[in-house]
Amino acid sequence: MNLNENLLKPLIFASALHDIGYKVNKPNYHTLTLTIIEQNEPSLRKTLTPSDIELTKWTALHHSLRAGDPRKNLQIPENIRENVAKLSAILRIADALDTFRKLYVNGLTVSHQKNKILITVYGDYEGGCRAEIRRAYRRAKLASQILGKPIKFTYGGWTPRKH
Repeated sequence: MNLNENLLKPLIFASALHDIGYKVNKPNYHTLTLTIIEQNEPSLRKTLTPSDIELTKWTALHHSLRAGDPRKNLQIPENIRENVAKLSAILRIADALDTFRKLYVNGLTVSHQKNKILITVYGDYEGGCRAEIRRAYRRAKLASQILGKPIKFTYGGWTPRKH
């Protein structure tokens, strides 16, 4: 996806803040997260630049499939729209692999192959991992479009957890 290090901080913040929105209001947590970010912008400026806050805000909103494709949202400033799409695509997959909040998935590998991206998921409970993989397939469409290849998921078995 050609991500640079400058995008890591907004992705981490979007990921953490969208989980807070989820805990507070499950049905509309993606829009609640946007509101939380906007209301706390002065505090966030201690850690994030104004452009990081914009990326964080739009990524958190668009991690939800209901928010649609961020590349088509004309409210997002044009100069960050593609980065919002990339970060949202990553967050959509990550969120899907933690749907049940039971830590079924405890590791993964990503393999870039000629005609596909293969994500191998590892975890102690195969049934739980496979359920999360099914959800990840539904949420991987944006990433697949950006990368120009299908994304395939597979269960790789159990791996020991590092302590």
